[in-house]
Amino acid sequence: MNLRKKAKESLSGWLFVSPAAAILALFIYIPLIVAVWVSLNRWNVLRPMRYIGISNYISMFKDADFWRSLWRRKYIHVQKCS
Repeated sequence: MNLRKKAKESLSGWLFVSPAAAILALFIYIPLIVAVWVSLNRWNVLRPMRYIGISNYISMFKDADFWRSLWRRKYIHVQKCS
């Protein structure tokens, strides 16, 4: 197989895959990146974002309500699956 035919087949494959990749990026990857970025900031919509790093996650893991809700969710999951 010559190089030109191989390149044409490769381009053809990428053209078939590109719509699915664009939809995946638009509805999965971009919102995921934005959600992670927003979670690393303090923001109440009326004021500009202020970067605070993982402080939100640290306070979440220290909160007893978070752990209580996580265990309740696990309990419900086990009840539904068994």
